[in-house]
Order: sequence, then C-alpha cells, then structure tokens
Amino acid sequence: MKVVLLALGSRGDVKPMVALGKALQAAGKPVMVVALRNFAPLVEAAGLSFMPIDRSLDESLDAVPGSALKIAGGAWSYTRAVSAWLAGNAPQVAAAEMAAVEPGDLVVAGSLSIDDAVALQEVRGCLAVGVSMSPALPTAFGPSALVALRPQARSRLNRWAGRAGIASGASMCTTTGSHLRDQLNLPRTRAQGFVQLLQTVPTLLATSPLVAPPPGDWPGSLCQTGFWFDDSPAWDPPADLTEFLAAGDPPVFIGFGSMASADPRADDDAGRAPGRASGGDPAIARLRLGWR
Repeated sequence: MKVVLLALGSRGDVKPMVALGKALQAAGKPVMVVALRNFAPLVEAAGLSFMPIDRSLDESLDAVPGSALKIAGGAWSYTRAVSAWLAGNAPQVAAAEMAAVEPGDLVVAGSLSIDDAVALQEVRGCLAVGVSMSPALPTAFGPSALVALRPQARSRLNRWAGRAGIASGASMCTTTGSHLRDQLNLPRTRAQGFVQLLQTVPTLLATSPLVAPPPGDWPGSLCQTGFWFDDSPAWDPPADLTEFLAAGDPPVFIGFGSMASADPRADDDAGRAPGRASGGDPAIARLRLGWR
C-alpha cells in the first residue's frame, strides 16, 4: 500500500501535505504527491514521489479572466472564481489522480479534492481520508467553529451555520470530483451530500487545539493533530530581515497566505498605521502585510 496525497491548490495547500508525506515516509510508507506541476521542486526536494497535474498555477489562473479581483471580491465571488479555476483544471486533475491511485492505496485529500478521493474509493477500492487545515466541521461551540453566529457561546445556531457554510462551498469543493465522477459513471455529490461526506469520512484536522479547542461534538471520525510544519531545507533570511529581527523585542507576525486583495498597497498602509492595526505599539506598527 502506498499513500497518495492529493494536494490540489496553491503552495499553502501543498506544503503541509509535503510535511505529512515526509513523516509518513520516515515511518516506512511509500508516498506519492499529486499537485500542479510547478510544485515539482518542492515535492522532489523532500524526497517524495510526484505525480504532476499537467497545469501550472499561474497559467491556470490566467485562463480565468479577472481571477485576482474575483477571488478578492468576497465569499460569493471567491467561490465562483475558484470554481471556474478548478473547472479549467478538472480534466488534468482527473487524469493525474487516475494515474496515481491504485487499488488498496490510502488516499489523503484536502477539501478541494476529498470528493475525488471518495469517488476513487468507490471504484478503485482505496481508502479515502480527508485533511482540513481549519476547523470547518460544524460544532455548537463558537470558539472552535469556522462559521459561527454566536462565536463566544455554545449554540445550535453555530452548528446550523457550520452546515450552511459547508453547503454553500460544496459546488466549489466538488468541481473536480464531479468531472471525475462523470468519467467513472458515479452520481455527482450534491450540497447536502457533501455536508454528510465531510462528517463521515475519516479526517485529519491540522489545527492546534490551542487555536481550536476540541468541542466535544465533532464526529469520532475526526483526529486533531496540530499544525504540520517542515523546517527543512534551512533558509537564510535576507540581511535587512535579520537586522530587523535583531533590533528589538520579537515582533508579532500575522500571515495571510494566498489571501487576495483588490488593493494590497492600501491594505499595507493600513497595517503600518499606528493606532489602526497596531494599537499604537511601535513594534507591531513595523509589521508589513503582503499578498501575492
């Protein structure tokens, strides 16, 4: 049995999977990563087998007109833009998944490809396991809910909001799965079916319990592991960053990954303005927020 990691998405989706793959390989498991072809150096530097999706991130985003502004335009606009991006990649994604997965494999998939993994489980006899980088499963406990109407309380409304949030993103998260299911002559997964899928498939939650305390009403199929990090290879920071870090007390850093912004310069200015983002603390006022 080998472990196939479906790492569809940007670098933030791929790098934690690479960390998981290295740990699995160190435990004696053969590992193959399925990701867009431009992530080959990241995967291969970790010593893992690579099955490329025959598209690059940049070329596939460029194929969606106005993708950057649409992704930055709010939840509905984001869902539509990412769905269009995934639809453009779906044939290549399905081809790579079909080539990588064999009967008996363990298929570990992120939220954008868990529907694909479950479809392969039905046809190929593999075992599907989901990965969530955030506490997306519904819970009544507001502090551990990704979507909550009462974020500081325990309420049935929070569980309802969590289910509604998953259902609203189902069309995006089943885009490549729908293409694969059509090829495999399987029924497509609808919104409520996707909500049920996420609550029943075995899932690894790669979030610290200090960030999302286990609420007690997550399903028994979920295992919270904490964040996945890979600190190798060693990285030498630029001289100006080294000087900045040595100049005073350790700063607070908040990273937004690949979150898009329609006006990053304005957002950066807001982040630097004392009293707005920093509360007047001169150390935090030096924080720079950047988006790619």
